[in-house]
Parts: sequence; structure tokens; C-alpha cells
Amino acid sequence: MTQWLYLCNDLGIPLDGTKGASEHVRAITRALSQAGQSVHVLAPRGRLPADYPASQIASPCGDEARRLGDDVRSWLALSDAPSGMSAEFSQIAYEARLAKAFNETDLVPQIDVVVERLSLFSAAGRAFARHRGAAYLIEMNSPMANEAAKYRDAGLCSLAQMAEFATLRAADAVMTVSNELRRYVIEEVGVAADRVVTVPNGVELELFSKRHDRTAARRDTRVPLDATVFGFVGSLKSWHGIDVLLRAFSEAMHFIPNAHLLIVGEGRSMQSLRAVSEEHGVADRVTWLGGVEHAEIPRILAAVDVAVAPFLPLETFYFSPLKLYEYMAAGLCVIASRAGQIVELIEDGHNGLLATPGDVASLAEALLRVGRDVAASRPARCSGAAIGSALRLESDRLADH
Repeated sequence: MTQWLYLCNDLGIPLDGTKGASEHVRAITRALSQAGQSVHVLAPRGRLPADYPASQIASPCGDEARRLGDDVRSWLALSDAPSGMSAEFSQIAYEARLAKAFNETDLVPQIDVVVERLSLFSAAGRAFARHRGAAYLIEMNSPMANEAAKYRDAGLCSLAQMAEFATLRAADAVMTVSNELRRYVIEEVGVAADRVVTVPNGVELELFSKRHDRTAARRDTRVPLDATVFGFVGSLKSWHGIDVLLRAFSEAMHFIPNAHLLIVGEGRSMQSLRAVSEEHGVADRVTWLGGVEHAEIPRILAAVDVAVAPFLPLETFYFSPLKLYEYMAAGLCVIASRAGQIVELIEDGHNGLLATPGDVASLAEALLRVGRDVAASRPARCSGAAIGSALRLESDRLADH
């Protein structure tokens, strides 16, 4: 039996977290285990369930790395250095401690394949794989160094990019979640095309195809029973465009009887987004549910009529949005931004509606278009092919890979 080591060294992704990245790690390692592979998971934060099919390896020094970040954060408060440097020093410290543990202890059993989710300053995994003679695969969900520089006030941008490029170039194979990201790895990083493959995100159909009681879901989520409910599920990152959604909702709700907005997720921007809802007069029409366990998402989506993914415009849209697959598998009408891989997934007017990224008027028009259908007690115009499209896409993906 092949022995796999799955590494997730990102201090911001706990194994037992509620955001999409945490579930992504659990889903991949669970699927490998269910396919008959022996899988060991090593991450600096969180615990896998006791009955999980993969085994967890106790991670060295995750707490110590975070304490270093706290110390750096205190120092940064007295300086003009970028605030994101605290997270960067924490990641560097963890990588160094992990590399030492790999060299000095029997931290992990004999391993044939190392799969690492790319994180900032990744280094320990590739050194370990080479030392053990194991195949080394990188799972890449975003260009981490670029993302940190743009969204996290990073201060060690050049060093982070050098480390990222070295890791990608050392990998035996790089698995990207979108063709846009694949092109980046080939054209910008310089990895040979035959070593880079696109494996889009998918959905666990057996979880999301179950039907749940709508009335019970609305009571549990504190959403009005007779409302036309628009919903968003995600980690409230800046690129998710929740501020645009709130503004568009404020324009559309006047023409949609009992319109309501349900936002599921948490993030650092929560307070500022609540302020936007107050500013635009929609605070009493918005329910903020906070973070929930992934297994609860299908039941919560039963409270929603129209699900929204209002991504902002980006120079390179490299996402493979997990939320879209889940929205569709749950049988919901979907409104999403016309960007990147989304246009391969959503056929405008057939299995969803597409809006111009970052454009309040365009998104408001889409909300109004389907919101009126729901309010008039007709099925949302774009919902009919949702489940079939999700199933067809998953079938095609499995056939290709």
C-alpha cells in the first residue's frame, strides 16, 4: 500500500476549521484514504475527528510559531513595518522547526508520496521528500506570495516569492485548481508544462444533494419564513465582494417583496461590512450567521432561494470557487461574477446568471431579475439545470483525471 504524507503548513488553516480551505484539506485526505491509500496528515493547527480515515501526525511547534508572531506583532505596533510581517515570521519559524524535526526525529513513517498544500515560505516538505526519496507533489490553490503582498500587508514579499518559486520548480508535479493558475506556474514561474496539471475543485454530491426542510432551515437561521432570501457562504475575504453585494442588495430590495440577505461565514472584515450594511440601510434585512461546520452548510442552504458569489475584478482570477459547486449541487439558482473559471461553469441564463465583477448596478440587476421570480412564487429562472450541471461537470472532471 502506498504511504502518503499530506502537509498543510499554513498557520491560518486549522484542520478542524470552518472555512473552505480547512474542508478542502479534509476532503482531499478523506478521499485518498477512501480510495485505499494509507494517508498521514501533518498540520500545525487543529485536530481531525477521532474516526477520520486518515491518521494525524502531531505537529511540532505550531504554538511556538504563533507566539513568535504575537511578539513580532507587538514590535510592529511600535514601528512603521508592515503589519503582515508577524504572520510571515510565524510561517518562517514553523518551516524551520519542522525541517529540524524531520531531520532529528522519526516524526513520520516511511513515505512514498508527499503532497503539500502550497503555503508561504514552503521549504521543509521539499527537503524531506528529497531526503526520503519520495515523490513530491504541490497542490496550489493561489499564488501565495502575490496574495500576501496584495491583501495582507506583507513585508517580505521578495523572499516569499523566491521561496515559492523554488518550491514549485522542485516539485515532481504541480496541481493547480484553475487553468489561469496553471498558466501562471508555467509562464511566470517557469515550470515545464508537462509537470503542471489542472484539477478543479469538486463537490461531495452525496452531502449536498440531500433535501432539507425549508421551514426548519429558516427558523434555525433566523430568516423570515416568507422572505425572498439571497445567500452567501464564505470566509468574507476582501475579494469576495460582500461590500458590493450589500450595495447591490440595497438597490434591489425596494422592488422585491420581503427581500432578505443571509451571510454565512466569518472574517476580519466582518465589522466593516456590518458598517456598510448600516450605511446603506439594509442592516435590518441582513442576517449574519457567522462560521458554521461544513456538514451544516447543505441544511443552511435550504433556507436560501438565490445563492451569490460576487467576486471582485482581479488581474488574474485563479480561483476554482468551491461555493459555486456546492450552491449548484444544492439545487439553487446562482448569481456569480463573470470571471475566470466561473464562465466555464455557469452558462448565463441557463444554470445561473453572470454579473460584471465589482459592478453594483450589474449585480443589482441580476438580483432583481431572479428575485422577482421568487417573490411571485415561481421557480427561480436559472435553477432548473443546476443539479444536472453540477453532476455533469463532476462526471467530466473524473473522466479527465
